[in-house]
Formats: sequence, structure tokens, C-alpha cells
Amino acid sequence: MAEKTFEERVSALEAQLENKTEQHFREHAELVDRRLAENFREQAELIDRLFVYRFEGLDKKLDAKLDARLSSLENRLDAKLAALGESLESRVDARIEAKVKPLKADLAIIKHAVGVLLTRLA
Repeated sequence: MAEKTFEERVSALEAQLENKTEQHFREHAELVDRRLAENFREQAELIDRLFVYRFEGLDKKLDAKLDARLSSLENRLDAKLAALGESLESRVDARIEAKVKPLKADLAIIKHAVGVLLTRLA
């Protein structure tokens, strides 16, 4: 079979399209557009579902690792705070005792002096 020339192919297409109206082509184009839009929407929804499926698992793993690390950090902070609290309490007690000790000594002297005065007055 001999290959058709360009002019023959164009005239064959024109003959096929001779009875078609512009409205017919518009309707056909709109139909193709709707089908493409529907297919792309379905593909987009599928991609969204796959994305959620993949990253939900990753998110759960990441949350578990983060929770474990935060728990460890929280335990260490609690231990350090407890030690700091005990250290602070003992330092405060020592400072208070250092400031109160001279007052106790002065009070003991005053008690002894009041006792001596009371015995002399009696």
C-alpha cells in the first residue's frame, strides 16, 4: 500500500469532519475536560490517602521516640530539681542557724541576767 501524501491525509480529515459543527467539537472538548478532571481528582484523592497513610505511621513512630526522650529528660530534670531543692534547703538552714546562733547566745545571757536580778530582788 502506497503511503498517502500530506494533502491526501488533510483532505481525508476534512471529509471526516465535514458534517461536524463547532458545537459538536465544543461538547466533545467539554466531555474530555470532565473526564480528565474526574481522573485527576481521583488520582489526587488517592495520593492524599497514601500520603496520610505513610505519614501517620511515621508520625506515630516520631511521637513514640519523642515521648521516650522527653520522659527521660523529665526524669533527669526531676532528679536534679530534687537534689537542688535539698541542697538549697540545707544551705538555707545553715545560714539561718548561723544568724540565729548569736541571738540564742544573747537570749541566754539575758535570761541569766534576769534570773540574777530576780534572785537579788527577792
